[in-house]
Amino acid sequence: MNDWPTWMRVKLKNDADFISNLGDGVNSVYGAGSLNGPPSRKPFLIIHSDDDARGPFPGMGQSLCSIHVHDEPGSYARIRTILHKARLVLCGPTLERATLGTGAEAGGMIRWLNDSADLADEGFNTIVRTSQYQLNGADGDD
Repeated sequence: MNDWPTWMRVKLKNDADFISNLGDGVNSVYGAGSLNGPPSRKPFLIIHSDDDARGPFPGMGQSLCSIHVHDEPGSYARIRTILHKARLVLCGPTLERATLGTGAEAGGMIRWLNDSADLADEGFNTIVRTSQYQLNGADGDD
């Protein structure tokens, strides 16, 4: 299965314009479950992914990933800007992108699906908004 969360993290961390919008730069990009509490600098983002889900054809896998952007209450415009910039980095202006190469990029397609409403996260004492992506690619198991 393509390692989509790693691919997403690398793409986002390597884009200077995108990273400049986060509180602590490249150190503001986290994987799901890696935080015990909120980082001291905001905004920050967390990449969540579902478990390996087989696609409709042998040799193909399909997953969903989401990016959760957290910030101080009242910073709605900044969160929307970060999610928009992430979408441009990952999918481009057409809202989907074929990926080429090896490893996590081999024969895949990433497609933006939607953004959530603004939500409160009481555990981190932040507001959060998410973008969801559909990820299709060769799983390498067949």
